Amino acid sequence: MTKFLHIIVCALLSFASYASTPQAVPESINDTTESHFKIHYTGNFEAGYLFPWEGFMRTSSGGVPVSTTHGVTLNRWLSVGLGASAWILYDHYYAYFYLSAHAAVRATLPISSKFRPFVDLKAGIFGRQNGIINPSLGYKFFWGERGGIYISAAFPVFFGEDDISFSGLLLNLGVDF
Repeated sequence: MTKFLHIIVCALLSFASYASTPQAVPESINDTTESHFKIHYTGNFEAGYLFPWEGFMRTSSGGVPVSTTHGVTLNRWLSVGLGASAWILYDHYYAYFYLSAHAAVRATLPISSKFRPFVDLKAGIFGRQNGIINPSLGYKFFWGERGGIYISAAFPVFFGEDDISFSGLLLNLGVDF
């Protein structure tokens, strides 16, 4: 598990290193594209509800995650960051509280519209010795240059030392700033 986290951190550092090196821009770029390479801070906050596969139509089990991610936007469509989540998972009789740390990569379709689809991947540590991979598809409504609100459907996969558990459907509502 620690090797997996080291690989993610090294990948994020290499993206940041690449992004901090200015790139030459040809003179023939028109006014609709960016005139030079810029990195910007990006952050988001999201909350959702987890519908587990085994109890999808029942209300007796589920989960509520709250997550925040902070990082950089490398260009108009790619951003990377690190974040943390708090998860409350419950079943028939008990509730469980978990904290997780994750690395995130988001690719947004670079179309000229206020509504843009995106793909997001979060991977990290869940609890003490477990991991989580959380891919999601979403749709974002932009306001201004970077801000916006979004909805997404995620499919988190929890795994431990001995097993892999596909958990269910996670619906999120979030804010980018």
